[in-house]
Order: sequence, then structure tokens, then C-alpha cells
Amino acid sequence: MTENFKYSGTWFLPHDKFNRKPGVLTYDKEDGCMLELFGNFNDQPYPDNVQEDIILGVTEDSREITLYNVFALKVGGTKLVTGREVGVPSIFYRVNYCLDGTHIDNTNELKFTKICCEIFNFEEWIKIDGFEKIEPQIPPNLEKINIDISYTSPASISFKIDEGLSGKIRFNVNFTFRQFFQKEAYIIQKNDLSIFSDDSEFTMNDLLESIHIFENFLTLALYSRTYTLKTYLYRKDTNSQIELYYPVRGRYKDEKKRITENMLFNYSDIEDDFPLIMERWFYNFKKIRPAFNLILEQFYSTERFSINNFLNLAQAIEALHKGITEIRSGEFHTRLSDLINNYFIDCLYRLIPDKEKFIEDIKISRNYYTHYSPNYEERSVKGVDLMKLTGRLQVFLVCVLLIETGIPKEKLNEILQNKIYQFFNNLYY
Repeated sequence: MTENFKYSGTWFLPHDKFNRKPGVLTYDKEDGCMLELFGNFNDQPYPDNVQEDIILGVTEDSREITLYNVFALKVGGTKLVTGREVGVPSIFYRVNYCLDGTHIDNTNELKFTKICCEIFNFEEWIKIDGFEKIEPQIPPNLEKINIDISYTSPASISFKIDEGLSGKIRFNVNFTFRQFFQKEAYIIQKNDLSIFSDDSEFTMNDLLESIHIFENFLTLALYSRTYTLKTYLYRKDTNSQIELYYPVRGRYKDEKKRITENMLFNYSDIEDDFPLIMERWFYNFKKIRPAFNLILEQFYSTERFSINNFLNLAQAIEALHKGITEIRSGEFHTRLSDLINNYFIDCLYRLIPDKEKFIEDIKISRNYYTHYSPNYEERSVKGVDLMKLTGRLQVFLVCVLLIETGIPKEKLNEILQNKIYQFFNNLYY
């Protein structure tokens, strides 16, 4: 999904495979897939359906393509000119999912046993490689240079998601073989995330959701948004690889490779508890999805600050407390105080020196911006101070998520102790 492409070919509907129309499929890494079809499947000026579940294609280089969840965006009408032949109308389709490498006739067959993907900044977060020794021996006269390289592929990292799905972080290696005459050699290690079932099939949407849930955990670890770079699907009883293309919001807008020092925490910080943390993260995300989404949305709506950023986090407080405690009713002030009392860690005092003032500022501001009551206007937080209050609240709620996921409070405090100034000095009083 990192490279744009354009495929010419013939396209047809699964129930009418001999009625084929020429067209061009274009993929743009920022905008997704678009199909320009020359002519209509019904041979009329306008298509019968604005939406098609599936359109199949065969490209000029014999690729099998399945386009899923397709919408007609624009129809180019035929211009009638007296005494001339009628031109072929064109239709532009927005394609939500493109599967390169297979033909699937109906949506019920969109089931797979495994999904694999590469994720932006994932390799840097794992920070494990198999290079045991790289020893160049360079004499002063630069003759007979000797370079000794030793590499052993690291073991995969496995974890359980639930009773049906498991996950695995794999270390894949590409390298050159010895040739008769060799001018170059290389060893390239890449990481990917694999989510799979040994005996069951899952819908494409279910597998994509699992990838999305893992990406959200990585977003907290990086304290920056991330996204998939490449995605592959695998069907039951076959090892054939199907590459999946789909639009991803925010991709390529902030392409900065991160090093360990620029992450909130990395894999080595949680290595001992990683399998348990993953299992609990997936469980909690599905259990308290609205709260997780409200908090994680802050990482993807970074264009400018608005009051909605604050109100979304205030709403997340109620959803998060309700999901953790299963107490369905309660005052906002009580819920926030309870979270502060149970999840506050010592290093947060540098951002929130007065917990009672913090709670009061959030409560008053939430009431004012929700109801716009004049009773709260004078005491509410405004402008830059509201933006900083929102940032502090976001940091605290991220801590709640991580502690609930299985990172002990003492361990999280140790991890963040040396990072809190680097990441959040703009939120200091």
C-alpha cells in the first residue's frame, strides 16, 4: 500500500462473467482505489446500481482482482452528435477494498484464516534484530578489507488474543545467495504482525479490526499516530498471498521515523508481561470501545484544537469509569475522583500538582461547555489554558488505559519518569 499503481484490464460482475468491460484501476496511497469503467454493465447510459458489492477484474498482466464495497461516484454521459457515432460513456467507482491475487464471487466468501501487515514505526518500537556481529577490518592502506557479519533470525513473539485468534510478531529476512560472480550482498530484516486462527475462518472486517486494535496500542506507546504500510490476507488450505488495499485516514501526513528516545515506551519496557498485556488490551478495547475510541481520537485530530477535544475526553471519563466499575449511574465528579484516586501515579504531579483543582477545573469546564450555563462561565477554563487542561487529561486517561491493560502502576511510573518532561513540558503550569 506504499506505492501508487494503475492497472488496465477487463471488469465484470460475478453473476455475469461473460459481460466484460474495459477499464482502469488506479490506486493512490493517500486517496485509495478508483475504477474508471468504459461502458456500463447493463449497456445503458446509466448503471442499474449505484453500489456493487463485488466487481471482478483481470488485468493485462493476468492479475486476478476483487473489488469489494464499490460505489459509483460519477457517470460520464454520452454526447449525441447528428451524423456521428455514439461514444462510450465512462463510470467512476470509488473502491473501498481491493484484493489483489484472487477472485471472490460473493461477500459470504470473504473469509480468511490469517492477516499479516507491516506497520509504520513498528520495527523501531520492537527494536530487536539478529545481527550478532558486524566487524569490518580495514587496514591503513585500504587493501584486503575484511567484513565479518554474523546474523541469526530472532524468534517470533507469540501472544493470545482470545479463544479464536492468536497473534505473532515475526522477523522476516531477505538475503542474497552465493553466486558464481558476486558484486554485492545484503541481509534485510523486516518485522510484521500476523493475526491468525489455526482452525477457523474470520471475516475480513474482523481481522482488520484486530489489526486496528493493535495499532491503537502502538499509538499509545509511540504517543503518535501510526498506520499500516502493507496488508496481506490468507485463505484456508492455501498459502497464496492476497494483497489488500484500502484507504487509511491520516496516512503519510506525518512520516517521521521514531527512535526509542522519542517513544513513550517500547517493547523492551513491557517485554516480560507482553503476552498478558496484549490479551487484556484486546479484551478491554472490545469491552469499553467507546471510551477507547474517544481517547485515541485525540491522536488523529491534530490539525487544530477545539472545545470538542476537551468534551470528548470528558465523555470518555464517564464511559471509562462505567466500563471499569460497571456502575451504570453516578455523578461526573464522583467518577472522575474515583479514577484519580485509583490510577494517579507519582510522576503526574509534575503536570497535575493539585488534584482537587484538576478535578474542579474539568467538572466546571465540562458543565459550562456542555450546557453553556452562565453560572459556570466565570470559573470555566478557556483558551490556551483549556488546551493545556485537555492535554493533561489526555495523559492521565492514557495512564488509566495502560494500567487497566496490565502495566503495574509502579512500572508505568518508572517508564514515564524520564519521559514526562520530554513529551509534556508544554503542559507544565
